[in-house]
Amino acid sequence: MEQRFTFIKTNEMKDDFDSEERVEVEVVMEENDLGQLEEKFSNFLKGCGYENISVSITEPRIEEDSDHLGDLDDELEDIDEVDNIQSILPKFFKRDGDWIGLLPDDEGYEDA
Repeated sequence: MEQRFTFIKTNEMKDDFDSEERVEVEVVMEENDLGQLEEKFSNFLKGCGYENISVSITEPRIEEDSDHLGDLDDELEDIDEVDNIQSILPKFFKRDGDWIGLLPDDEGYEDA
């Protein structure tokens, strides 16, 4: 599968946004061809005037430690608790022309 990358550089100056020079390069390359991506980005930077540069692109490293798995277990427990929230049934009634609302822990809830 191919991927598309766009590199953009502008020389916008904080005090003069009206005069902008923009360099934009779009490349299409095979997925995970990091060597080609390094070469294309290096050429882009050289075209922008950066001569003495070295570009190195690596894939993200996924840690195999179990610390984050414990965090995941905690998160899943929290989600389970959220799914098991008990519903609250308020009771509303009129007394002497005023609306009264009671929650299950309120005095008189069972009699209402």
